[in-house]
Amino acid sequence: MKSLAWPLVFVAVVAARVLAAQAPGEPAAASKSAAAPDRADDVQDMIVWTDTRPLLVRLHITVDGKPFRQAGRDYLNRLFDELDRDKDGVLNKDEAMRAPPTLNSSPFVFRQPVRSQDLLAAKAADADGKVSREAFLAHYERSDAAPFSTAAGQGRPSLGIAAMALLDTNHDRALGADELRAAESSLRRRDFDDDEIVTDVELAPGQGDYGRAAFLVDYASAGRAPTALVTTIEPSSDRITTAAAIISRYDANKDGRVSAGAADAAEVRFHDQLAAALDASDDGMLDREELARFVDRRPDIELRFAIGTAAAPEATAQEAQPGDAPPVEFPIKNLPDGRTLVDAGETQLEFRQGPATYGSAIRQTPQAPFRAFDPDNNGYIDETESRRIAFIGASFQAMDRDGDGKVFKEEFEAFMERQVAAAATRLTLTVSDEGRQLFELLDKDGDGRLTIRELRGAWDLMAESDADFDGVLGGVEIPRRLRFDLVRGSAAQLSGSFVVAAGMRGPAPRGAAPTAGPVWFRKMDHNRDGDLSPREFLGPLAEFTRLDTDHDGLITPREADAAAGPDR
Repeated sequence: MKSLAWPLVFVAVVAARVLAAQAPGEPAAASKSAAAPDRADDVQDMIVWTDTRPLLVRLHITVDGKPFRQAGRDYLNRLFDELDRDKDGVLNKDEAMRAPPTLNSSPFVFRQPVRSQDLLAAKAADADGKVSREAFLAHYERSDAAPFSTAAGQGRPSLGIAAMALLDTNHDRALGADELRAAESSLRRRDFDDDEIVTDVELAPGQGDYGRAAFLVDYASAGRAPTALVTTIEPSSDRITTAAAIISRYDANKDGRVSAGAADAAEVRFHDQLAAALDASDDGMLDREELARFVDRRPDIELRFAIGTAAAPEATAQEAQPGDAPPVEFPIKNLPDGRTLVDAGETQLEFRQGPATYGSAIRQTPQAPFRAFDPDNNGYIDETESRRIAFIGASFQAMDRDGDGKVFKEEFEAFMERQVAAAATRLTLTVSDEGRQLFELLDKDGDGRLTIRELRGAWDLMAESDADFDGVLGGVEIPRRLRFDLVRGSAAQLSGSFVVAAGMRGPAPRGAAPTAGPVWFRKMDHNRDGDLSPREFLGPLAEFTRLDTDHDGLITPREADAAAGPDR
């Protein structure tokens, strides 16, 4: 296998603000086939598959002030006009040859060489070999140039699994009072560097990017796929197929139907209003015909994204439709760092923003890749050179705008810029399973480290999270989190897997250098957790006990300050 010398990803996550969410009402009637009305160009529906039920989520997305589907069509129309050199309203074979074989955001996506005309002309041309504007748009919107797609991200489900495995000493899949009180001794077994801190990397090693990529490549090579976390729903999606997917996922007794309701015993935990609205036969069970109506109703969660604009967020509410039941709201919390959490019971949905740059990697180093593709350094890439690399071979005609059989640096860079412009009109929703949030509940400051104080404070979780007051934590009290990153551009593909970045996770995180307390305190605080343990304290034990005025086994900066000495 050849090594990849150049980066595989030139995408950036776009800032997005999630504003409001409301839940379902009574669905409209639905037929076996796709009967949903046309949606606005800013709408994308999807099903989020949680452990206990499917959630219907509706996204409203604008790109640079335009509905995202319109933004994509506008770019494709401009591309068509550029290719249509004789301005006859259709593309002939020669013009179609100049169309890019892919509009992927990463130019360094290595594929099998496929000529442009094969991709476009074979799939979109009419009997006369002409490609109409409508066929051109439809061709790209069905390819990786689709205006919206989903991709698997790099979650950390193993982190919560590892924490539960160490804490749950009686193996009942819940945490009792004694198990929480013993958190320090249970989790310190993973303190491999013996610094009295348990990091996320120590608790669940092997969470690196290569590990995730290898996992997906393994599935791809075996002809299987990981269980999907989301399924996009289009107006043309077959409703019976969607209903069958719901039954396949939740039908525990394999009778071809699902029991539905708010009770714990229900196979699908719909709230009672939705279950009654779908249950036309009123027998407490939902078959495929009844579940076919699931997507044609008021969504469970409705979110708004404004991408590429600085529009101030404003709360919005969906208008109720005739026959709608009263909404069941899912609480939303907008965090200071830009993340938004939707609390859907046993599952939390986290929407977050990412880096602000886009396409800069191409623009900052345009000469380096061109030289790599021009080994004889004669200033252009010829067809022989293009065949050495799949990406260049597939795109050679599209790069060679004047048809002289040579791709000069200016043509190469212009093609790269077109790739960037194309990618800017498309969206990828990267979905990651973060697993049960037990580690995050313990990690009060969110720094990826469990200090002695945080471990000893595990007992506090009982008062904070024991919603049913039964003296144990389990189920929805330790929620699962799914993370959604909206990416402007397509996910890079390598052997069918999504690759976000190269390289393994770095070493275990270290805390910031302490700034509180006297100098001697800061020098002794080797693990930078803001406290001095007896192991860190260099004086006699009697002196440690004297300074530890609250007798909690740790010296705080305030206690150290109280022992004011000359060396401050």
